[in-house]
Amino acid sequence: MKRLILAITSLALAILSAVCAEPKPSDILDRASQAFRNAGGIEASFSMTADGHKSDGTLNLSGDKFKLSSPQMTIWYDGTTQWTYNPDIREVNITEPTPEELAETNPFVIISAFRMNYEAKRMPSAKGTYRIDLTPKHSVDSSVKRAILTIDSTTYMPSDIALTFEGDQTVAIHINSLVSGKNYTSSTFVFNSKLYPKAEIVDLR
Repeated sequence: MKRLILAITSLALAILSAVCAEPKPSDILDRASQAFRNAGGIEASFSMTADGHKSDGTLNLSGDKFKLSSPQMTIWYDGTTQWTYNPDIREVNITEPTPEELAETNPFVIISAFRMNYEAKRMPSAKGTYRIDLTPKHSVDSSVKRAILTIDSTTYMPSDIALTFEGDQTVAIHINSLVSGKNYTSSTFVFNSKLYPKAEIVDLR
């Protein structure tokens, strides 16, 4: 009888230890945010599906700065100012986006801004990954109504990002490859008008 009680107690402790070892959503996102900070410059290639249309692109990141390149548009952000170039109409819009607006153009921002702006909870996930469901807090004025992040449990880098906007429009982003340790100059994240001499500049600041 004593052996049975000891076996049950040991099993219960093992289960409890396993449950306690599971990281909380906030811990996972903290580690993901730290992984980004430690990675230096990042170059990520991605595939994006929106409204049934698929396109590929590249995202260059360094701290708060980024450059997003796709057939539909190119976006530069130097930490304060954002330039959005539309090749179809040869127009560049200049803005100073809010954190909420940045999350719409650079979904990686959600990872570092979640504590202040989003409620996080765990979702079932495949082995080797974490899935986090993020919904904005009531005080947040954002068109992003939901974000589901799939994060590699070893590197803490995202592999998939699914966004739901107002009107239930969905955007699914799959990270095809991600390289860290890249060195970028500050000019990487600034629009160079000499390279787009025919572009019309629209300053919306």
